[in-house]
Amino acid sequence: MRKKIVAMVFAVLIMFFLYYFAETMKESHREEAIETSTGQEKQESQEVLEETKESEIQRYYQEAVESAKLEWEWVIQPGEYDDVTFLGGTYIAVREENGKYRVIDENGDFVFPEEYDLISPYSENLARVCNDGMYFYIDKMGKKVIKGEFQDAKSFWEKKAAVQMEGRWGFIDSNGRLIISGQYDEVKDYSEGLAAVKKDGKWGYIDGTGRVVIELMYDDVGNFSEGKAAVKFGDYTEDGLDAWAYINSENKVMLGYYIDWQIPAFSMYASEFHDGLAYIVEEVPTIINEKGEKIFDSPFFITGYADPKYKAIPGYLFTDDLMKERRYGLVGVDGQCLLEPVFYDVDEPYEDYVRVEMLVDEIPLEGVIRLKK
Repeated sequence: MRKKIVAMVFAVLIMFFLYYFAETMKESHREEAIETSTGQEKQESQEVLEETKESEIQRYYQEAVESAKLEWEWVIQPGEYDDVTFLGGTYIAVREENGKYRVIDENGDFVFPEEYDLISPYSENLARVCNDGMYFYIDKMGKKVIKGEFQDAKSFWEKKAAVQMEGRWGFIDSNGRLIISGQYDEVKDYSEGLAAVKKDGKWGYIDGTGRVVIELMYDDVGNFSEGKAAVKFGDYTEDGLDAWAYINSENKVMLGYYIDWQIPAFSMYASEFHDGLAYIVEEVPTIINEKGEKIFDSPFFITGYADPKYKAIPGYLFTDDLMKERRYGLVGVDGQCLLEPVFYDVDEPYEDYVRVEMLVDEIPLEGVIRLKK
């Protein structure tokens, strides 16, 4: 009897063990199924999130393309020439296969037959050109109008042009007469009666007679515009950071100081004022007004501002969720899209023309478009 009871207990224990084992295996399979399902759901959820993110970027990009306010047409097709430079009016300098520049009009016709190693935009009816390492000036007929040739030269502004002779910079008038002797290491153009000059590592300003009116004390400077010029002090802070400010012609600080925090890819920059606005890069690129207030608010990433006619700023949007693909267009100071962002690169408008780049078989090629309101 005792043996039967022991056998029955043993059988019960075995059945209980088998039942427990079976239930454990079922639970394990259920957990694996749940985990698999959860993993799939997570993966599907991530894919949906990525698709949503990408579609949001693409949707905004497409909206920007469709909302552009300016129409345009090709003047020079991409790749027709290696390089293009606007000279003023309908004149465009184009570089041919031999590396020389010639001048054409908007119809593609050559204006005059001469070729140049370099030619700059016309300013005060004269263009700076270079051949065989020497600089001189031509008029709009292509005729050489100043006999002297220089090691380097800048364009005419306020009836004066900076020229370099024997390694030093001075200024000539429109007759080619030297009016300020070559004594500076670097110079900038005259603007609002003053020119920035550099000697012994420091910048200051001279007037039209060559008299120093703002001491040579700055580490970098810009031209005067609308009564203000950007100037930089090196090691302005105790930590050795640089700083920019805007001064007036009496060397009094009007705006600033903007600290250069040396953020990678965004070094400090302060441009000239145009119509009460200036482009600066402090923490991020933006536009300020004459009070120093940041007024630009847009998803566009901007790269400059100096266009008085269209008030257009070169800017770009990303077209992919990884933020690797950029397309450039023009955006207004109000942040609204002006020129559809479909280009590989875009310059500021020059009158009604814009130099652009397009990708053709993954190769960036230059072209020129004409804007139409």
